[in-house]
Amino acid sequence: MWMLLLSITLQICFITELVLNRLISIFANKTRNPVRKLADGSFLVSLSATIATIMTIPFTLATALYEIVMRQTFLLFSSILIISIVAVLSESSGGLIFLFINVYNTGIGVVVHNVLISFLRLFAPLVRLLLPFWNAWICL
Repeated sequence: MWMLLLSITLQICFITELVLNRLISIFANKTRNPVRKLADGSFLVSLSATIATIMTIPFTLATALYEIVMRQTFLLFSSILIISIVAVLSESSGGLIFLFINVYNTGIGVVVHNVLISFLRLFAPLVRLLLPFWNAWICL
């Protein structure tokens, strides 16, 4: 774990040094050849495109998540409406409750589990690690 953090830190330092070196060479060195200027400009355009792409990832994920939840919610409510109409026509309430539970468990319940619960399980080891420290801090 510590080696992973160290390697991530070193990668960030290396990339930061590379970007700062290019920026300093663009603004400070006036006697560069045109090929070097083109290479530095291409690097900065590539860097800005990468940063813009990374900045839009949370929005893209939120949009996809919203679309999945809305699709499943629409499916759930339309299924409940159809089941309610059929239940009123057949007048059986025990079967209706059974159908509602089955629709929930095969539709929106699975999506909620996959999207929220599975995502929160990623942070469970961190919570288990920090919870005793939090309790100790609260009890002080």
